Amino acid sequence: MTAVTFATVQQCGSEPVARRRGRPPAVTHASIADAVLAVGFSGLTYAAVGERLDVSLATLFRHVRGRDELSRLGLDLALRRHPWPDVVGPWRSMLESWAVSAWTLWEQHPGAVVELSRGVLPPALGQLSGQVRDALVDAGFTPGNAVRAVDLVFGLVTDVRPTPGAADTDDGAGPRERFLGTLRVVLAGIEVELAPRCALADAS
Repeated sequence: MTAVTFATVQQCGSEPVARRRGRPPAVTHASIADAVLAVGFSGLTYAAVGERLDVSLATLFRHVRGRDELSRLGLDLALRRHPWPDVVGPWRSMLESWAVSAWTLWEQHPGAVVELSRGVLPPALGQLSGQVRDALVDAGFTPGNAVRAVDLVFGLVTDVRPTPGAADTDDGAGPRERFLGTLRVVLAGIEVELAPRCALADAS
């Protein structure tokens, strides 16, 4: 397994509404997800998405029930659009490249990690985590240790949040530098505690 792939997830009510003369434009989960990303997670409301789509709140409610579902659609689209690195090479460099790629994605979408931290988990996130986990198992990790490694690394992405305008630390390190420094510590711990002994020589 090398390239990242996504399974198609059918959403209830995702079929477009038939467009008729004088009626509002067709609304689908895909168009709603696009609108969510255009509005942004920090200012995400039903009213903002409805205005972006030029539809009434009543129309929007027929397709998406609850703000969390709005957020989930946007998060899922952001994950699927992102150019993820392939799951190839030594496990340590692979995990590092994925973590940096995830941090970069959420840096581009302010407020997204807040939604993830609240437990709004899109289907694509599980698919991505599963592919990284499987790559670690192929590298010799036990299934349990592979899950722990993925949880540690991608949990770090949301814990050390890419916050726009965040102040530097006393040593002059900005948010990205702090994340990369912490990531190196986490990867070193994974190497000692979770990685298979036969893979240690190939970790870096």
